[in-house]
Amino acid sequence: DGPYIQVAARYSSNYPNCGPNDMYCSVIPRALWHSVGQRTLSLATWLNKPYSRGQVKLKSPQWDEEPTVEVNMLSDHRDLERLKYGLKWVLATYDREPLKSAVREVFSTGWNRRSQIVALVSPKSKAITGAVSALLDMAGPFRKNVIEGIMLGEDIRAKIAAGGDAAVEEHVMRHTLSIRHLSCTCRMGRDDDPTTVTDNQGRVRGVAGLRVADTSLFPCVPRANTNIPVIMTAEKVADAAVNTPRN
Repeated sequence: DGPYIQVAARYSSNYPNCGPNDMYCSVIPRALWHSVGQRTLSLATWLNKPYSRGQVKLKSPQWDEEPTVEVNMLSDHRDLERLKYGLKWVLATYDREPLKSAVREVFSTGWNRRSQIVALVSPKSKAITGAVSALLDMAGPFRKNVIEGIMLGEDIRAKIAAGGDAAVEEHVMRHTLSIRHLSCTCRMGRDDDPTTVTDNQGRVRGVAGLRVADTSLFPCVPRANTNIPVIMTAEKVADAAVNTPRN
C-alpha cells in the first residue's frame, strides 16, 4: 500500500501581487506504506505559483550528456515569505478541531536518509518500522523522544517559540524541496522575444522538424498542477504538427 491523498486545499497567502489560490496543501492520512506511516498523518504545503527562476545549461553538444540544472528555489523573496506563511498555516490547521483532538504529537521532518531507507518495500523495512511502531504505541509520555531520536522529527512549535521568525525562515530554507513540476525552460513566445525558444506551435526556432510539447513549453508557471495543462498543450502541438507536417 502507498500513501493516499484524500483531501486537499487551495488557499491564498494574500501576499502583495501574488494573486488568489497561490498556495496548496495536501492531506495524506497514511504517510507511507509501513506501520509507522499508517500511524502518521502528513500535511504538506507548497507554492502553486512560484516566482523564483532557475536555469538549464548545456554542458556540451552531445545529446546524451546531462545538462546542468539550477533550480534556485526561494531565490525570490515572495516565495520564501509565502512558504513561511504556509508553515504557520499548517500549524494553525493542527490547532483546529476535530484534527486537534485526533493528533497526539505535531512534528516536522524532512525527507531524510532514514525515511528514504524505510520507504523501500522490503522485509527489513517492515521489521524496522514495526519495532518503531511498537515504541510509539508504548512510549506514552516518552513518545516525543522516539519521534525526535529515531524518526528525526522536530518540535517545530517549540522551535518557533524560541526563535521566532528567524526560526521559521531557517526551517523553511532547510526543508524546502521540489515537487517536480518544473516548467518554462523552453518557453514559447513572440519572434522578437530573445528569451523564448519556440513559437506558439511549439516549433523550436532554428531547428527544423523539432517541436516541444511538455511543461518546458509554458510561457509562465501555471497556478495549478501540471498534468492537465500538459495534456492540453500536447494535443494542441500535435494538431499543429499534423496540419504543418514539414515543420
